[in-house]
Amino acid sequence: MSLSRVTLSVLNISWTCTRHDLRTYFEKFGKVVRVNIPMNANGFNQQTAFVSMTGEKGFANKITTDYHVVDGTE
Repeated sequence: MSLSRVTLSVLNISWTCTRHDLRTYFEKFGKVVRVNIPMNANGFNQQTAFVSMTGEKGFANKITTDYHVVDGTE
């Protein structure tokens, strides 16, 4: 089996979205290796996250062709 790795930019996440929320959601598409949510100086997320994943070759096409709703935000 050939595995590939991809890092997704997840935009417009809610202020309350956590790494756990993103990990739980994206694990149904492949193995989540890392989730990074940059924070601003006030401790709020910048409504952007980066999710690094591995999966079978071509799995990234399945993820990037649709809109996703995580924590109530598309």
